[in-house]
Amino acid sequence: MKVMYNGKQFTKGATYQYNEKRKPIVNAGHANAAINAIHNNPNMTKEEKIAAAKAILNETQKPAANGNKSKVCIIANKLTKQGLTRSAAFRKAWQTVKAEIIETKVAGVSYGNRQTALEHLKKYDSELISVNLERDRANEHDNNAIAVIATVTGKGSYTMGYLPKTLSATIAPLIDYGKAVKASFNAIIGKYHNYHNYGLSVSVSI
Repeated sequence: MKVMYNGKQFTKGATYQYNEKRKPIVNAGHANAAINAIHNNPNMTKEEKIAAAKAILNETQKPAANGNKSKVCIIANKLTKQGLTRSAAFRKAWQTVKAEIIETKVAGVSYGNRQTALEHLKKYDSELISVNLERDRANEHDNNAIAVIATVTGKGSYTMGYLPKTLSATIAPLIDYGKAVKASFNAIIGKYHNYHNYGLSVSVSI
């Protein structure tokens, strides 16, 4: 088996072919070996090496892209409707989807009794704490609002705040479309002095 680009062999262990549109297709599992072989190939110019490496990187994203392309389109279409240019919307959508896991601070943690709730939450082992995301379509301040709900096993749940607006703008369309978006608890942060507030750090998995 060979990795080929423009008829040139790079390395053993995979097959580099072309589809009907002359776009290269490569086995993602051999991408690094192929790129290393390109780099060490004395018969290629610098420009050919760059072009071949870019082609491999682009194509090895396609297994994920097959699953993620629809997510990108969903996000980008919503962002376009919200005023972004199409190119900017797709760029932001790709950045969001490629991140896969996004660590963020929860917004609105000083509202109501949330500081008291966070103080109580801090007393529990992190293994007992789970976090869920819930769309708040009736929110008057943000039509993309996503509430962050913390649950302590055997104790109940409480809304600790919301995902930041910049993040919920890209996550909300996925939830609305039925795509799986999960959250996990990271830590209670802040309160370094008496006049500081508690904060909540979570991770969002797309």
